[in-house]
Amino acid sequence: MENGSNSLASWLFIAMIAVLLAVFIFDPIGWRFFLLDARYAATIRPIALAAGIVGAIGSIYVVGRAHWRLQEDVAAGRIKEGSGQYNQFKAVENPVKLIFVLISSPLLGFGGTYLSIKTVIPIGGHYLSERHEFHAPFLIKGFYRTKMCRGVRAWNAEFYDNEICGVSWRGNIAPYLDKKMIVYGERSTFGIMLERYTLPELPARDQSSSPSTPKEAGRRGRSSVQDALKR
Repeated sequence: MENGSNSLASWLFIAMIAVLLAVFIFDPIGWRFFLLDARYAATIRPIALAAGIVGAIGSIYVVGRAHWRLQEDVAAGRIKEGSGQYNQFKAVENPVKLIFVLISSPLLGFGGTYLSIKTVIPIGGHYLSERHEFHAPFLIKGFYRTKMCRGVRAWNAEFYDNEICGVSWRGNIAPYLDKKMIVYGERSTFGIMLERYTLPELPARDQSSSPSTPKEAGRRGRSSVQDALKR
């Protein structure tokens, strides 16, 4: 019974990590385009950090306990050579592989728990709470690009996040630095879901390498920002 419980806990842990990876890779909830409210972030981040530490410790316990039980069952002959559980045990019997598992599991446990509370829960709360149309100026501070997000770093004191994905422009970004762009979206107590944006108009001397009119992300809606991200 205990062995079954340990196996179930291991599978639940693996399933949780798989779901979180799918959410952050395929982005069905639009986390790349959500900016967390600064006041809410001040409350939720310490909670997410504490929960992440608990998640890391819990993952070490689950993985370590599962391996110890497998080792005990193999030694007692309850698991036969060639079975799936036996092969699972042999896969991490190598000390190097075991150390890798014991290091990676708390990192995954911490990251999964922390990001769930800091990102997934606020976005869920945003969709379930009262929202209203909102726009605000953001001061452009630089270019930002990762595999998941291409855009700018822009600052507004109301929001904790300063990476705005999906922003595109022609030419050099230098003329836009320290100028204000306008961000539009749906606002809640949790933050804002970005819908569209407008870049600042530039002096005539800068228009040769930049848009001649303020750049907007196409039609209104989150898909417009995602379309800009792909360009």
